[in-house]
Amino acid sequence: MALVDTLQYFPKNSPDRATLLAILNRTAEGITRHQDSKSALWYEVMDKPWEKRNYLESLRSGMFIYALAKGVRLGYLPRRYLVNAQRGWMGMLDHFVQIGSGGSITITGTVKGIDLGLAPSHDGSFAYYTSAPVVGNDPKGVAVFLLASTEIELAVAKERAGRVVSIRIVSTPVTETDIIWPLIPTVNAYITRLQYIPQ
Repeated sequence: MALVDTLQYFPKNSPDRATLLAILNRTAEGITRHQDSKSALWYEVMDKPWEKRNYLESLRSGMFIYALAKGVRLGYLPRRYLVNAQRGWMGMLDHFVQIGSGGSITITGTVKGIDLGLAPSHDGSFAYYTSAPVVGNDPKGVAVFLLASTEIELAVAKERAGRVVSIRIVSTPVTETDIIWPLIPTVNAYITRLQYIPQ
């Protein structure tokens, strides 16, 4: 995410721009190679999908979908990666979006937090990564879900119109409470609207 966002503001005449574009393209190749063929999502520990305790994770999946879709939309990545992003997006809707009996929406499958080195057991091992708590409607998980959905819509709009579509996001400092409570109704409305979009 950071690389594709940075490139948007990086000087086009800089000799280092080509290096960053090459890194982005290598990264895209690597993450799509590890995209799960069945769900089109990504595992918490990407290179060990067969391990019993491993699981599909919504935060990383959303970040990859966002980066791939935005990279294609802005011309940094080949168009073929949009297919990976769109498949991943459908996987997110199928796997991580739960609609409650009253119509409430929960974005599930987000790892609560990972840190390295703050305790002896936080050693970066497979066991550490797969034992971290997984929660629903985590602020960072919901935020990435919304970012990914926006990029998918923009990428599809560009494909239909044959032109570059651009948005500008203005951010201000907010608290966790400011983020999560307004987002839940937004996600509810967004999912409801998705159900009526012609395919």
